[in-house]
Amino acid sequence: MTEEEWRSAEDPAVLSAGSRKAATDRKLRLFACGCCRRFAEFDQFDSYFEHLESGERLADTNKTKAALKRSRSALQARRSPLLDVSGAGHSREWLWLWLGEVALGDNMFRSFSQAISDASSSNGARREFVKPVVADATHLYRDVFGNPFRPVAFDPSWRTSTAVAIAKGMYDSRDFAAMPLLADALQDAGCEHADILDHCRGPGPHVKGCWVVDFVLGKE
Repeated sequence: MTEEEWRSAEDPAVLSAGSRKAATDRKLRLFACGCCRRFAEFDQFDSYFEHLESGERLADTNKTKAALKRSRSALQARRSPLLDVSGAGHSREWLWLWLGEVALGDNMFRSFSQAISDASSSNGARREFVKPVVADATHLYRDVFGNPFRPVAFDPSWRTSTAVAIAKGMYDSRDFAAMPLLADALQDAGCEHADILDHCRGPGPHVKGCWVVDFVLGKE
């Protein structure tokens, strides 16, 4: 795969194939959970996001496997009655729950990009409501993993107390509105790397695992 092909890809599974070296389990899990958090209509099902949080905690601490199993079972229990047997195609709710199970799976989270891609190749009705999910996941994949063809050497001197405080605040709150402020803090520290600054000042979206925030916080 060339850099141009990677930049123009519109499928997260294609991006995944081109950046496996950067794909740590932590980042893959956070990417999967971050995608599921974008399903805004699931605000009605408050515990959906709480279950995703158990996956994010596992990604960072590796100490909540029991909670992860309970969360996955809860999603499966809610999804089972929605199973389509008519051939018309599963509903949005069924799909969002299934993708949540993939994100929280012991191993399935590693193939989350492919799961979304496969869902988009289903029947016409479902393809339409999956299409924006695929596009969103493609943006988030680039946010989490960055461009594998342009690796960045992060200078530790850029990791000032101000930059770290801004990055940590966004990471803990999942509110990335301060990304432009992070760019300013990094630039004040001497960073003039265009890829870093452009990513911070770009339109986003961003999720936990964002490659620039991870650099600042020393996460992999």
